[in-house]
Amino acid sequence: MTETMSQTDQTRAVVERLYAAGTTGDVEGVLATLADNVVVSEPSFLPWGGTYTGHDQFLALFGDLAQKLDLSKLAIEYAVTENDKCFTVFRVPGIDSGKDAFITEQSTVRDGKIVEMTVFYNEQP
Repeated sequence: MTETMSQTDQTRAVVERLYAAGTTGDVEGVLATLADNVVVSEPSFLPWGGTYTGHDQFLALFGDLAQKLDLSKLAIEYAVTENDKCFTVFRVPGIDSGKDAFITEQSTVRDGKIVEMTVFYNEQP
């Protein structure tokens, strides 16, 4: 008898792979977690705010973020996962300021890939 992974466990595993790849600069590993038509929504008040669709636009966003945030020092505070949703709260220092930004991302996973990410951003006062 084979054991199948629950949707919650699958969602958690996919999101964990995303962050593990992202913090080491493994672009192929990051893309492997994303659906071809992934939609990422960044808050409009940010200089890079907007909606990004697909791998090419995601890579452009990832490149911009890597110039502003020290992704190698991203530290996950906690994650809450239920069914196809995962809310991940993490902190990451700015490259210029060294000041931590606190970020929450809501990821939606379908068929083993992240199909949507909504980002909520707050700097530490």
